[in-house]
Amino acid sequence: MSERELANALRHGSVDDGLAGDASASRREGADYDALAEAGLEAERIPSILRNLTAVVAVVMDLDGRCLDANRGFAYLLASDGPPPPSASIAHWFQQPGFGALLAATADGAAYAGNLSFGDGARFARTVRGEVWRRGGRLLLLAEHDIADLERLSAAVTQLNEQLAEAQRELVRANRRLRRDKEEIRRLMLADPLTDGGGQPARPR
Repeated sequence: MSERELANALRHGSVDDGLAGDASASRREGADYDALAEAGLEAERIPSILRNLTAVVAVVMDLDGRCLDANRGFAYLLASDGPPPPSASIAHWFQQPGFGALLAATADGAAYAGNLSFGDGARFARTVRGEVWRRGGRLLLLAEHDIADLERLSAAVTQLNEQLAEAQRELVRANRRLRRDKEEIRRLMLADPLTDGGGQPARPR
């Protein structure tokens, strides 16, 4: 598949629909995916049309889990400033399924399709939905970030920021009340109990 054909496939939604759709849709778009896989695996490089995308994850690996090529979407997935350098080991980032499980699932030439969770086992884990192909001594992973999840996360962050801003405003108001109360206590403590606090004799009750 040429880059023009890849662009047309992406433009008309055949690639994205296959990743996000149901099993029957995935089968209908299988030819596009296979051609896209071949385009990356044959050259050991991901198609240039995918290189600068962040919503789409694309990475070519060898069977030892070393990165041969990756795009910005893979760097974003790993919370990294840039894609891993060539020959860097990335097998440890595969959490569920693990890298060994992907090798087993694709050993007979079949593609793995489903959720893929990445993380370092301690700090974070992120999940995308995609497919992994194996041709000879290489694997190609294509996936997409869940836009709905990203939107929900963005909405949750916005709500938390609003709650934090309101909490900060309430803290400012509480500090002002506290200062007024302290001034009032200080004034009462300095006042002569036999006067009205202004130096004049207190009126008998």
